[in-house]
Amino acid sequence: MGTVAVGVAREAAAAQRERAARLQIEEQSKAIQTQRDALLAESLLERAYHLPMRAGDGPTIDAWRADLAGLRERADTYRAQLKALTTRGRPKPTRNDPAIARVLEQRDRHAAFVRETRTLIDQFESPEPSLFKNMLSAQDQRAALVTMREALVFHQANLDHAEGRIAAHAPRAFDDPEDQRQHDQLAGILESLRRIEFEGVADAVRARRETVGRIEASLADPAWNDAIESIRTDDRYGGLALEPIAGLVPLGRSERSCLWEFWHIASGARPTGWTPTECLMTGECGMVMVLVPAARALIGVQGRDPAEPRYDPVAAEAIDDRLERAGLTRDNAPPELLISSEGPVVEVELDAYFIAKHEMTQGQYRRITGDTPSARGIGTWGRGQPLPTTWSHPVESMSFHDLRDALALAGLGLPTRAQWEHVAWRGAEASRASQESTQQKAINGSDANDSWAWHAPVDVLGQDNAGIHHMLGNVSEWVDDWHVSRPHHLRSYAAGDGRASVELPLTRSHRGGDYADRTATIRPTRADHAPAQSQSRTLGCRAALTLPASKPR
Repeated sequence: MGTVAVGVAREAAAAQRERAARLQIEEQSKAIQTQRDALLAESLLERAYHLPMRAGDGPTIDAWRADLAGLRERADTYRAQLKALTTRGRPKPTRNDPAIARVLEQRDRHAAFVRETRTLIDQFESPEPSLFKNMLSAQDQRAALVTMREALVFHQANLDHAEGRIAAHAPRAFDDPEDQRQHDQLAGILESLRRIEFEGVADAVRARRETVGRIEASLADPAWNDAIESIRTDDRYGGLALEPIAGLVPLGRSERSCLWEFWHIASGARPTGWTPTECLMTGECGMVMVLVPAARALIGVQGRDPAEPRYDPVAAEAIDDRLERAGLTRDNAPPELLISSEGPVVEVELDAYFIAKHEMTQGQYRRITGDTPSARGIGTWGRGQPLPTTWSHPVESMSFHDLRDALALAGLGLPTRAQWEHVAWRGAEASRASQESTQQKAINGSDANDSWAWHAPVDVLGQDNAGIHHMLGNVSEWVDDWHVSRPHHLRSYAAGDGRASVELPLTRSHRGGDYADRTATIRPTRADHAPAQSQSRTLGCRAALTLPASKPR
């Protein structure tokens, strides 16, 4: 009996050890899964607005949504674990808690907007006169009220959300470091899930997936049939054999420029205000892309001979000033001193490409990235501005890399210097040829009589005779090229997209001048530059799409 009892005891002990080992493995698996989910939750938030919207990107978005579905299934378990842990902790002061410092800052910013906007609305709704009311007609007052009420709803919703996040954070302190770690990990997972749900992140990703579906379906849009045949037989396009491009839908030919224009799906809704003669943009509208024919384009200016192409009196004056400071004349100066700093004039072979009819709007940037970075963002207003900033104002205060990366998510890029300058010259020369002043009217500079103290909505000042809005003025525009600091630093321009090869590439180029510049200084060849990481309220962008394989037959 003793032997049997010992055997039974040994078997029970072994079974107990096996159960303990299984439990340990299960606990370790749960801990590993929790750790993975903590990283996954952070990753879902980080990746949500970096999911590209291009043909073929559906599986990438589907994988994100599958990860979220799995995390949702495990959320109830994490809530129960957090609830049990919380009873062992005590409240922790939040004033210096870095986890909610950014939320507190966002709350204060939105609260300030709400107070200021309510004050302005009260002034407009009051029968008493005020400074802003006296500046506007009755129609503009009604339009301003509509814009301010939309801005109030937007900022109030963000304020309420920030208050909710602060109230829900409720950090706890624990004596046991392991309890503290588990609590913070679980709280982080659930906070990320809450943000995904209540900040509209999941809805935004679903919308991105639907957009990818529309992009892929655009290849079969019937409008392509007429567009392809019209472009093929149009001498302006030199027999361009265009094929349907995913993400673009033909709108028609502009009567002003005689060029074809296309709706870009990923950046927003179809522009309902588009007609062959004009294009009215709202904050919901996507970009309108203009198909520019292939060309041998002249880039740069010269100030030596008025009879030669691209002569510019401003460049000639700059050369004379330089020579005077050096004690030289045009007769005895070395040839390199007679080259404009914006020159030399070079012929560049450009393939057909698309360029946006308007600067990128704040609404388009928000749809692509989920962000609202502009210093003069929606609802801001100031002296000299006839109306508050809306979603149809240009996005600004973004670095070169941030804007280029944002455009890449929607299958777009920035134009090269040659692409940008070719279109700017096209508009300026068309205006001169028709003896119109359309180009000058389209410039929003510091001394322009246009009622706008800073940037205006992207379509408000009309289009030049190439059918493009605000190539000059309003906001300066990043281009995808290095700045040429000296004429001899320019090596060459690549055939196709015209990309410049530059010695000593230090800063990035931006073109077109802005609302803070005098209109006399805003010209197609004006070359400004800044470090790639620079952000300025006068600096935005215009999208482009190069077609490297699309050449005339």
